[in-house]
Amino acid sequence: MGPLNIVSVLVILSMPILWANLAVATDPQDRQLKIACTSGDWASCYNLGVLKYQQGNLVDAKRLFQNACSNGIGAGCYNLGSIEEGQGNSAKAKQFYKKACAAGDKEGCNNLGGLNRQAGNDPKALQLYKKACTSGDTDACLNYAHLLENNKGDASEIGQFYKKACDGGKALGCYSLGEIMNERGNKNEARPFFTKACEGGVIAGCYNMGSLEEGQGNTVGAIQFFQRACADNDLNRCAALGKSLGGPGDAIAESQFYSHVCQESHLAGCFNLGNYRREQGNKTEALQQYKKACDGKYMPACYNLGGMEAERGNTATALRLLKEVCGSGDQKACSAVQQLSR
Repeated sequence: MGPLNIVSVLVILSMPILWANLAVATDPQDRQLKIACTSGDWASCYNLGVLKYQQGNLVDAKRLFQNACSNGIGAGCYNLGSIEEGQGNSAKAKQFYKKACAAGDKEGCNNLGGLNRQAGNDPKALQLYKKACTSGDTDACLNYAHLLENNKGDASEIGQFYKKACDGGKALGCYSLGEIMNERGNKNEARPFFTKACEGGVIAGCYNMGSLEEGQGNTVGAIQFFQRACADNDLNRCAALGKSLGGPGDAIAESQFYSHVCQESHLAGCFNLGNYRREQGNKTEALQQYKKACDGKYMPACYNLGGMEAERGNTATALRLLKEVCGSGDQKACSAVQQLSR
């Protein structure tokens, strides 16, 4: 069971409005900010815009953000970009993000990079992501590393920026760095990064740690990590957990996890539960579980169901099932059909 490999282009856009550090709006506060804004205090215009946005007054919020943006407040430009992008106006959003980035707003640079990436301009996106990352935006560090990796960039630089993202609290950065280490065969170096990813909510990190523990013969450790993955209702990880269980004293747990997987309409779980029940000697329930999986066209279950029907003397049913499996290219089933047809 090898560690899972996630291959995807990650573009993180910092869509939310950048809030000012303000308490709940009050009329006196509104008045004070309005007076300061009218007097040319552009930061007050921005803060008043945030209050208007919180109050649901989008028209006044945009006007105030525009005043702030036009006078060098990068966060005002960023917020205008976020509003326009949220309304589907990518062209306008791009203009405001460009102004925000030029004014030193790192989130603006990151989002401008994302729009360039979506437009297929990877070189420009990389330039903007790197600028934002250097300014302290860890989302941008992650985006830069992913895009550089997709473009087969310098391996050491990719690792460096994943590390920045990971150190900045981005669990996906930890996971991706663990993947790099693991692919190089440095499993021990990958472990702390997969663990950190798992703790940060990246379920694939939990699964990969389970796989590494299992590979070292540490069944207890593997089960602990697979349980964390399974708890997130990732059915493939639940199936992995089921396969890891089954040692002395774990029979009930194994059955429970196969049942959970099957109940979630995961055909392999029903098949495995059927196998488990058959090994226990419970042929009636084994037949039921094989039938569930076979009805979903899971051919290994149809093969086992056909074999059990043949044992019960139901030759016609067995032949129908085994012929279907044979038609899918399973030579064992074809041989079984020949034997039953004699």
